[in-house]
Amino acid sequence: MRKSTIVLSLVLLAGCTAPQSKQEDSDAVEDFVAISDLKEVGSIRTIDRFEYDYLTDRYVIVNTRRSYRLVEFYGRCRELTTRNMDVQPDFRYDAKTLNAGEDTIRGCRIKTMYEIDKVQAEELKQIGEAPGEDRNTIK
Repeated sequence: MRKSTIVLSLVLLAGCTAPQSKQEDSDAVEDFVAISDLKEVGSIRTIDRFEYDYLTDRYVIVNTRRSYRLVEFYGRCRELTTRNMDVQPDFRYDAKTLNAGEDTIRGCRIKTMYEIDKVQAEELKQIGEAPGEDRNTIK
């Protein structure tokens, strides 16, 4: 085998194992939405409280007692991962419902919400997550 072929192989292998950027993670979530043909929903009943799992600065998974929803924000929401900053208060038209296009999570306005099941939620959590990494669930 020639030396240049070995070097090229190592470079390609290193590129495959390099961590993805946040934009690549968001692109992967967008691809998942398109491929899975997810049903868009306008609101989520939250029964006072809910939890969310961080995926990227543009996506979270909202977990209520009975359902999972993939939530997309209008733009990057840096407040999702910054606990010590002053976060804007959330806006809700109804305390027991989250509405797309109107309400916020950690001050970031919700663009769209998609209905997902538990298996899809677990699959989405694996996108961009390094082996052994544990992303925070925020309540």
